[in-house]
Amino acid sequence: MAVYKKLDEMGLSLPEHPPQGGLYKSIVQQGNLLYLAGIGPVDGDGVPQYTGKLDSECSLEDGRAAAKRIALNALAVLDNHLGDLNKISRLIKTLGFVASSFDFNDQPKVVDGCSQVFEELFGEAGVGARSAIGVYELPDDYPVEIEFIFEIKDE
Repeated sequence: MAVYKKLDEMGLSLPEHPPQGGLYKSIVQQGNLLYLAGIGPVDGDGVPQYTGKLDSECSLEDGRAAAKRIALNALAVLDNHLGDLNKISRLIKTLGFVASSFDFNDQPKVVDGCSQVFEELFGEAGVGARSAIGVYELPDDYPVEIEFIFEIKDE
């Protein structure tokens, strides 16, 4: 239960599994790889906790907080699928989409709000390859949407 103990030490708890917003699977397992669909900063009822474009309607701090919420939502999806977060071997890839105003170019700093959760929780295994790109619009006016690839341990 090391992962759950570490979450507790970090002052974090798993939220409810976020609801799906359309016709897709929130997670697909292929061998030891888990592909997570894009996740937004929503609560257990699917209500966005943060909205707006970065730099005009949403501050950098709020964008980072939204990305942190996404990390917790991803952990809830993983926990629901695996039944035990200790089965995670490592984070392979993070792809962050940041709804951005025209001149905003700090997308990596926004996605760091998510990446820092995984680094603190899993150590070096929580740091994977990553892209953080600016986009004009995201569903439900999310400021950030992130998708992931995780590897799980051999059973």
